[in-house]
Amino acid sequence: MKTLTTRAFFVLASLGGAWALGAGCGGDDGGGTGGAAATSGVTTSTTADTTSSTSGSGGDATSTTTSGTGGGCACVGCEVVAEVPVGSFPFDVQVNDSYAYWTNQESGEIMRAPKAPDGTEPELLAENLTTPWGLFLTADKVYWCEYDPDGVPRYMPLDGGAYTDLMTSQGAFPGHYIVVSDKHVFWSTEPDDIWRCDIDGQNCFLAQSGNILSNKIEFDDTNIFWVNRGDSRVVKGPLDASSWTDLATQQGEPWGIAIDDSYVYWSSYTDGKIQRADKTDGNNVVELTIDGEGAADVIIDETNIYWANPVNGTIKKMPKNGGEITLIADCQGKPTNVALDDGYVYWAASDDQMVMRAPK
Repeated sequence: MKTLTTRAFFVLASLGGAWALGAGCGGDDGGGTGGAAATSGVTTSTTADTTSSTSGSGGDATSTTTSGTGGGCACVGCEVVAEVPVGSFPFDVQVNDSYAYWTNQESGEIMRAPKAPDGTEPELLAENLTTPWGLFLTADKVYWCEYDPDGVPRYMPLDGGAYTDLMTSQGAFPGHYIVVSDKHVFWSTEPDDIWRCDIDGQNCFLAQSGNILSNKIEFDDTNIFWVNRGDSRVVKGPLDASSWTDLATQQGEPWGIAIDDSYVYWSSYTDGKIQRADKTDGNNVVELTIDGEGAADVIIDETNIYWANPVNGTIKKMPKNGGEITLIADCQGKPTNVALDDGYVYWAASDDQMVMRAPK
């Protein structure tokens, strides 16, 4: 386990293949890489076609300014959980009672830091990986996928150490996202597959094929749920992976998914829609809002749905039944994935080389 030093706020980062010099939250009026300066006003529509937000007049990454004129960034109560070296590009983030864990895609690392910032430098738990992608925490292990020609899932103890391949090989199928129940491990791979193993790495098999660019996955006691970015479907199937049912089709590149007792929620990247439907059959679709291109990961608690948008650089929330949209943070550098605990929402601002949090 290693400790890494921090770096400056200004980074040279790649966004959609184009190079840009940007600042993190609280930077200039242009916002961070992938972000945008907030505009005045508050969104209150339950099915808003556009979203606007309050804005301040600058400030740093812990600014609590939420109103004013002249541009700037809104990030109420934001805290920097960790800064990582330039070129690391943190991506997926998960939290437990004590720590925030994340993947560094470009530098090939798994890291963690105390989720309540205390000045402790981030710890390096695993290195020399290919392109670590999705992450999942259990009570005693860290699981992840790698975007690698043979990207088998791996796991290690929560405190780091030697890691173990869940299976020996899955062929030329780079890994995307992973979820772990008390019995099984499910993960999505490119180009079109959902895989399953027993929790001990036994009985691994290709559960479902024909799911073009399968992405985020969720599960409950009886089913797994996932989205396909490539063929624009929201799908569910039994835990034994014997079949599947389309809950929604012809979506705009669905990216994130979340479930509760009654509903499935998902985001659509290209059209920015945040929607929900009955999770039994996909009926009663409700369009909660349209956030603009880039709506990515979604996550829920008892009352709200939260999402990240790497294109406009924002973290937002709204009630699960519809209602006012709250801007939690803007001017973030390409936030894609989000995590929650009882009090905070966490995200990796990839192009800012930071892991952040703000009050829910």
